[in-house]
Amino acid sequence: MCPAHLDTTETAPLRLVVLIHGYNSNVKEANKSYSAHLAGLAMSMRDPELRRVWRFYWPGDSLVKPLSAASYPWKLKVAQESAEMLGEYLDGLARGPDGAMRRVCFVAHSLGARVALESLALLDSSIRRRFVDHVILMAAAVPVVHCRPWARYGRRNSTRFEEIFFSPHDKILAKWFPRGQKLAGDGGTAPEAVGRRGRPDYRWDARRLSSRFGHGDYWGANETIRATAGLLKAPPSRWTRRRKPPERTPGWRDV
Repeated sequence: MCPAHLDTTETAPLRLVVLIHGYNSNVKEANKSYSAHLAGLAMSMRDPELRRVWRFYWPGDSLVKPLSAASYPWKLKVAQESAEMLGEYLDGLARGPDGAMRRVCFVAHSLGARVALESLALLDSSIRRRFVDHVILMAAAVPVVHCRPWARYGRRNSTRFEEIFFSPHDKILAKWFPRGQKLAGDGGTAPEAVGRRGRPDYRWDARRLSSRFGHGDYWGANETIRATAGLLKAPPSRWTRRRKPPERTPGWRDV
């Protein structure tokens, strides 16, 4: 377990992409996921583009591994604290001398999706709309109820474009997520994860359904790698709410 921190390799990119790992991952495991994603990006991108990908680490695990999987209810607070740290850092970046020339995108998995959404909710609305360009959430371990219009992660705290990748065959989100949320007293009496059915469907600008993915299958998937590559290659002005979704590979469909 380590304190939340950003591993940055470039100080002033035009657009940077922040990767955020999920729950029950130490630095080694997070790096394995990140490396799978970056290896896919490296097949079609140059080194200067890859240097604009930042890795965010937050303490989503416990020092004693057997206890780590059972610590989920307490990790919700840790996720929020990590989001506060990330939000403060991004706020300072946006208000800095080069802030007007920068844009940030999030690619987050599992409980890391909550870290991303919470950090966005903490940002001033004017900074959030100008500074955060695009958000990709994979297998989001976020209660659907928290993303409804009146809730903390509703549209009022959204960015320019937000898309989600989800799978109804995600056994972690189907079985263990509701139990952990109930123990934490968070998400209502029957908590459902956004990453399982992509709900609420009106909340997201794009919804990508896979009929076969499990909880840990996203970082190395061609589809999610292509989505991140698009963020690095496209100019910031490309992403709008009326953007036509790109064509999808077999196994995925837009819904």
